[in-house]
Amino acid sequence: MIDKWREEGTRLRQQGMLAEAVAACRRALEIAPKDAEAWNELAHALRFQGQLAEAREAAERALKLNPGLAAAWFNLGAVRVAQADAAGGIDAYHKALGLKPEFAEAWSNLGIALGGQGRRDEEIDAYRRALAINPQLAMVWSNLGGTLGEQGETDEAIAANRRAVEIDPQLAQGWSNLGDALRKADQFDRALEACKRALEIDPGLAAAWNNLGAIRMSGGEFSDAVPAFRRALELNPGLAQ
Repeated sequence: MIDKWREEGTRLRQQGMLAEAVAACRRALEIAPKDAEAWNELAHALRFQGQLAEAREAAERALKLNPGLAAAWFNLGAVRVAQADAAGGIDAYHKALGLKPEFAEAWSNLGIALGGQGRRDEEIDAYRRALAINPQLAMVWSNLGGTLGEQGETDEAIAANRRAVEIDPQLAQGWSNLGDALRKADQFDRALEACKRALEIDPGLAAAWNNLGAIRMSGGEFSDAVPAFRRALELNPGLAQ
């Protein structure tokens, strides 16, 4: 019975039915309150709901019951990062990877957390480790491409972002990052095409509007750049910093 409810929680979470997933996990825990995997699945669903304090408590309960559960360290890492505890998140991801070195998603999330601390070489290495395990992770290719572009590795950035959109043609971030990398390579027409593709997929992607403005500026189209930058700032005022 416990397996049925736990598995139902996983299925519902994967379908985006988060409230129902939480309810299924709680039902599992009524039956078996010491089931570490059920606590971890509850943590996962609560994290996706944005209930970070409860998610953290559930992940910690899972780990108290089973300190060797890599998935619970992963969830705890994600919660810690979301709570602005990057160092704690990085520590938890390392614990997950110590238990399960082939955990591609943990390498990916570790890369994001390291990037948030400005540890770019380690970030890039983590993304590459994730892709060595699973080369079909489009978002990881996009994140790698974005970071390589920031580091001035333009050709590698273009290649990584092309790979991202080959795997997932609907990945707006991949198209946006590709546009930015092509701009840095002075391929303005192709850059413009890539950013327009990103905005067709996700008109609310602030980074794509910002990149579009930069492309217009680089091409000398100043009057067209201004509205793009304004739209980017409307969507994400933090870009002004």
